[in-house]
Amino acid sequence: MASPTTALIIDDEELERLPLRLYIEESGCSVLEAADGRTGIDIIQKEQPDLVFTDLRMPGMSGLEVIEYIAREYPETPVIAVSGSSDVQHAVEALRSGAWDYIVKPVQDLSTFDVVIQRVLERKWLISENKRYQDSLEEMVRERTKELLMLSQVAAQSPVSIVITDASGSIEYVNPQFTHTTGYTADEILHQNPRIWKSDQTSTQVHRQLWETISAGNVWEGDFYNRKKNGDILLEHAIISAIRDSNGTISHFLAIKEDITEKVKLEEEAKRTQVKLIQADKLSSLGLLVSGIAHEINNPNNFIMRNTELLDEAWHDAMPILDEYYREHGDFNLGDFQFSEASGILPRLFSGLKDGSLRIRNIVERLKNFARQDSGSVKDCFDLNKIILDAISILNHEINKKCENFHLAAAHALPMAMGNAQQIEQVMINLIMNSLQSLPDKTRGIRIETALTEDNKHIVVTVTDEGCGMPSEVLEKLTEPFFTTKGDSGGTGLGLYISTSLLRENNGTLLFASKSEAGTTATVTLKVFQQL
Repeated sequence: MASPTTALIIDDEELERLPLRLYIEESGCSVLEAADGRTGIDIIQKEQPDLVFTDLRMPGMSGLEVIEYIAREYPETPVIAVSGSSDVQHAVEALRSGAWDYIVKPVQDLSTFDVVIQRVLERKWLISENKRYQDSLEEMVRERTKELLMLSQVAAQSPVSIVITDASGSIEYVNPQFTHTTGYTADEILHQNPRIWKSDQTSTQVHRQLWETISAGNVWEGDFYNRKKNGDILLEHAIISAIRDSNGTISHFLAIKEDITEKVKLEEEAKRTQVKLIQADKLSSLGLLVSGIAHEINNPNNFIMRNTELLDEAWHDAMPILDEYYREHGDFNLGDFQFSEASGILPRLFSGLKDGSLRIRNIVERLKNFARQDSGSVKDCFDLNKIILDAISILNHEINKKCENFHLAAAHALPMAMGNAQQIEQVMINLIMNSLQSLPDKTRGIRIETALTEDNKHIVVTVTDEGCGMPSEVLEKLTEPFFTTKGDSGGTGLGLYISTSLLRENNGTLLFASKSEAGTTATVTLKVFQQL
C-alpha cells in the first residue's frame, strides 16, 4: 500500500508545525501548511491532500470544525487530530467528529507516530478496496441480469430459477434450476398457479402490488418468502415482467428468481463481523491512548511520591530541634499553623499525600492492565474477589456518580477460579455498567456477592440491582448480538453478547432474572481451579 504523496498540516503555531513537517518530508512526502482552519479548508479544496493533520485548538475555525468539514465533504481523506491535551475526552470528541485517529503533541516516541500513520493509511486502503470491490460486484450483477433477460434461449442452463406463465398465471415453463431449488419436478408444477409455493411469511399486500405492477405492463422487483416442496422456507429475489405479443397485448409473464437465503445470512454475518472489527479498532485506539495518558500521569505522580517521602523524612529529622525550640521559647508560627498544631497535622498531611499518590498509581496500573492485549489462558487460575475489586476500582467514578448504595459481599477464603482473568474482568465491568445504567436515581442500590457452591466445584457471582428491570420478551433477547435497549445513548447491543461468549470460552455461564420495575440479577458461574 502506497504512502501518501501530499500531507497537509493545520496548526496556528509555526513551531509546532516545523518538527511535524520535517518528519513527514523525510519519508518522501510533500507537505502543505496552513496557519488556521479556514486556510486549511481552502488548501483541501484546491489540492486535495492525501493526509491531513489538524490541531484541535485554533483561533477562528476550530480543529473540530475542520474535522467535521472533511468528514462531510471528503470522507475518504484521512484526518489525524493533534492536540497538546492528553484528556481522553478530547480524543473521543475528535473521533466522534470524524477524525480517523488522534495523537498527543509533542510526539516523544516517533514509532508511535509511525503506528498512527500506518493505521489510518491501512484503513484508507481498505475503504478504497471495499468500494472498488462493491462497484465491481454491482457491475457484474447488472451485466448478469442483462444477459439473462436478453439470452432467454440459454434459460435451461441458467443458474437462477426462471418461470414463465400465460396471462392468467398458469405455469407454462420452469427451468432446471427452479426444480433444483424448490424440489418440484416440471410435471408437478406445469399448468399450476404460482400460489402453489406461496408462504404466509409474505404479506398479501406485497402479492397484490406485484400483480398490479406486472398487469400494468411494468417490471416488479423485490424479495419474498416462498415454500419448497418439503415445506422449507426460502427467500427469493425476483424480477417479474410482462411479455407482449406483436399486437402489444400481454401474453405471458417472465419471472427470474434467485435464492438469496444463504446470501442474506452471509451478509448479516458480515455486518456483524464488520461492527466487531470497527469496535475492536476503536478499543485498540483507546488502548494506545490509555497507555500514553498513563505514562503522562505516572511521571508527575512519581515526582510527588518521592518528594513527599523526602519532606516526611525532613520533617521527622527537624522535629527534635523544633520541639526543643518550642520547649524553650513557647509556641511559634510554622507557615499557616502554630507549631503545637503542625506537629500533629503535618504527619497526617504527608501520609495523606502518600496514600493519594499510591492510589493514583494503582488506578493507572489497573487501566494499563485492562487496555493491554490479552495473552492469558482460559485454564489459568485467578482470585475472583480481586478481579471484582479491580473492576470496581476502574468504574469508581461512574459508581460514585450513579449509585449511593453500592455493596460488595465477598466470600472469605474463596478458592481460586479457573479462567482468563482479563476476560472475566471485562465481563464484570460490563455487568456492573449495565446495572448502573438501569438505576432510575442514585438512591437505588447495587449488591455484588460471591459464594462457593455446596459441592465446592463452582464459584457463583451475583450482581443484583434495584433498577427498572425488564419484561420477559426483552429478557429472552438479552444476549443476542446487536439487541439493545440503549440505542439512543450509544448502545451497540454487543456487551452482553460478548460477555456470554467470553464466559462460554471460560467454561462458565451467565443467567439473568428480572421483572419490570423489580430490578435484575445477573448470575455468573465459574469453575474452581483444580491443580493437575
